[in-house]
Amino acid sequence: MAIYRVITHTPLSTGQVYGDIIMDGQLRPSTVAGLLTNNKIAAVATPPLAELPGWAKRAEKLAAIDIITAQDFLDADVEKIRGQVNMRGTFAIEKWKEEVKGWLKVSILPKPRK
Repeated sequence: MAIYRVITHTPLSTGQVYGDIIMDGQLRPSTVAGLLTNNKIAAVATPPLAELPGWAKRAEKLAAIDIITAQDFLDADVEKIRGQVNMRGTFAIEKWKEEVKGWLKVSILPKPRK
């Protein structure tokens, strides 16, 4: 699954703004293609989970089931993750996914060039 970041300072008609993360499947493929062509979004290369603050131990456990990068984690089935980290439910894992998305989001807006 691809992950994209909004790189235009003008909000998209779909509601996303600069820095927002768009997961594959949130938009129609034709919309994604048009946004890529017009340089409004860009593909995101995600870091290894172990590089995210506070994720070293989780990353070690998840590596055992071939979840290495942030994208691997976001793409992974929550039940598969739940079984590996020995949790009863999936609520915490869904929160972890939102946390990882937050690490991928750009929070500082550079000034547009004139």
